[in-house]
Amino acid sequence: MDIGTAKPPLRERNRIPHHLVDITEPDHPWSLATFQDHAHQAIIEIHSRGHLPMLVGGTGQYLRAVVNDWLLPRVEPDWKLREALEGWAEEIGSAGLHHRLGLIDPLAASSIDPQNLRRSIRALEVIFTTGVRFSDTHRSGSSRYHVLQVGLTMPRAILYERIDRRIESMLEGGLVDEVKNLLEKGFPPN
Repeated sequence: MDIGTAKPPLRERNRIPHHLVDITEPDHPWSLATFQDHAHQAIIEIHSRGHLPMLVGGTGQYLRAVVNDWLLPRVEPDWKLREALEGWAEEIGSAGLHHRLGLIDPLAASSIDPQNLRRSIRALEVIFTTGVRFSDTHRSGSSRYHVLQVGLTMPRAILYERIDRRIESMLEGGLVDEVKNLLEKGFPPN
């Protein structure tokens, strides 16, 4: 999924070693906990060669899970339960499902955007599977690393303009064909 994930071009990856690229298939479950384990292992390997790892790109959640050593629930996906929760969300809406989460686990609900249906479903899945509140299984540990965090900011209007241009570039670069190719290979749309 080179275009859809905005993977750096091969010439750049050949110049500067990149890790955790092309390590799973699109239909293989890949969780925050799985990423965290792989990232910690890559960091250990990079340090063992006397180099300094840099965590760049991706989502803030994934980066924070590594940097802050989140203690994550090790609960395998329950696809039937997720399907049932998705059906429930279709009936009551994502805000309604989030409200139900708030009745069971107010702390988890307060940290999840009510429109982020996927995260609300995951929290409920963990609760229903383990009998333990999601907020009790999702805590920060002590960071293993000495970290220098650098963040870039820009005015929102410029950011949105750049996002629009990037999407147009992805579409011009073959994103639709990349998705069609994945579907033709038998990968499900989700």
